[in-house]
Amino acid sequence: MRWSAYEGCNMNGMGTGVQGMQGCKGYVIEAFNEFGEMVLPFHREEFQECLEFVRVRVLNRGNREELRGELRKKDKEVIRYFRPTWDQYFMKIADIARRRSNCMKTSVGAVIVNDENRVVSTGYNGTPKEIPSCYKMGCERCNNNEGKQLDQCLCLHAEESAIIEVGIGKTEGCRLYTTYYPCFSCAKIIKQAGIKKIYYMDEYEKEDSGKPFISIYFKPEDVVKIGADNLYY
Repeated sequence: MRWSAYEGCNMNGMGTGVQGMQGCKGYVIEAFNEFGEMVLPFHREEFQECLEFVRVRVLNRGNREELRGELRKKDKEVIRYFRPTWDQYFMKIADIARRRSNCMKTSVGAVIVNDENRVVSTGYNGTPKEIPSCYKMGCERCNNNEGKQLDQCLCLHAEESAIIEVGIGKTEGCRLYTTYYPCFSCAKIIKQAGIKKIYYMDEYEKEDSGKPFISIYFKPEDVVKIGADNLYY
């Protein structure tokens, strides 16, 4: 969540969307969600409670040109706070890839990145090509049980898909960003592909988790969790 605070604003006469803000006595906070969409502003009485979330404050006390000047002064602060790190950047790409999933049980996205911070491949889970998706009854297992019998699932996993896309010749020494901790099957493929470091967002606690395998064949510092709370400011 991103927050912007404005002091000295005049909300009167700005149209139906903000008429309820008249009489805000000089303070308005605007909140932006992870998609950049503005959440409804907050009244003054909520200002102090929300102020702790504000990282960059712009004082709007003059005309439009003066406001633009204040914004230009804050450029470096905005970049410092809101520019994602490489790890955040690649995990966000994995999160976007996840939304392409056509599996009706779980959506997972993965990104493979080389040591020059270049994306090598992306993948998401779903049925192989020319096989109808889960939503079109392509996978009987996904349509007829509660997520058990994983060995009968027709869907490729996101990590598998990303590796198959380019082949293990291009994944040696790369990093993997995945929105789910790998299962046992994917953990073996990841090792065979020469992936050196794994970043994941959410835990995978089922009995076929790859944790036992990964804990043996990867160093602890090479398996890093980047939770969703660390992706959006």
